[in-house]
Amino acid sequence: MLKNLIYKGNIKESLENVCIILHMNDERINKLSDTFIEICNYIGLNMEKEDVLKWLNIVELTYIWITSDLIKVDDTLILCVKMCNICKNIFENNIIQLKNLRSQVINDFENKLSIEYIRNFEQILPLPTSESYSISCKILMCFITFYNKINDISDDNNDFNLLTNKIRLSIEYIVRKNIYIENQSTRDGDCIWFLWNIILQLSQSPFINILYKLFIFEWKSNCKKKRLGLLYGSVFLIKYKDINWTDTDLENFDKIKNLSKNFMINIKEKYPKTVKKNKVTYSNINIWDNYIPINKN
Repeated sequence: MLKNLIYKGNIKESLENVCIILHMNDERINKLSDTFIEICNYIGLNMEKEDVLKWLNIVELTYIWITSDLIKVDDTLILCVKMCNICKNIFENNIIQLKNLRSQVINDFENKLSIEYIRNFEQILPLPTSESYSISCKILMCFITFYNKINDISDDNNDFNLLTNKIRLSIEYIVRKNIYIENQSTRDGDCIWFLWNIILQLSQSPFINILYKLFIFEWKSNCKKKRLGLLYGSVFLIKYKDINWTDTDLENFDKIKNLSKNFMINIKEKYPKTVKKNKVTYSNINIWDNYIPINKN
């Protein structure tokens, strides 16, 4: 329920729902981490370039929230509002058919990897004897070419948008094709790890490293589909640009912080906790333990 409310950008009901979860402190609170990560994923899949820095801020706060031993009400509510703020303006991207996707990117995988680059990236490439070595070299050269071009232009240039979109489509094609790439450090040949290694090494970006930390948090194989947006969205952080929350946004976040205590008081009054009493049954009591014989008159 909370996830859908945030997707719709419904701030009022989202805040009330979060306060109820925090107040009740039941099994739903354990699912908040997954909910917040899925929302970060949803934004990464569908956001516009203008929202990238806001998204990064949300990812940072989410990672801090899920790794903290304490839950702060005001921080949780502000995170929720920030998520709503972006989600309300999002239009879900249509999924491109794989054959159409292939036609847009396949020519970019034709360049050969030079010996210099092989030396620089040998730690992440499969062994030369691997069946996946050839395709991994082509993928790597594709990304190196894009990154070199991006570094030569301004992020205000329209070509920057075209190139980042090209990288985004290339990542999607490789992932959806489910290309097996042998990994030297693990037995997992899923191409997502090769793609992450390329992006992390090429960019050397602390911002992309934050995305990766959230991506692998308590990783299980079934997390993949719910976190691909973090990988797809990483391409927009190749170059850092200071586009962040507006002054109006910041003022609203301060208001939420100041009012968070009142929110919780209202929720506690509206939804009082019911104390469950444990029923005592004879099946778990030894009646002879406290038996005292009495005389009948």
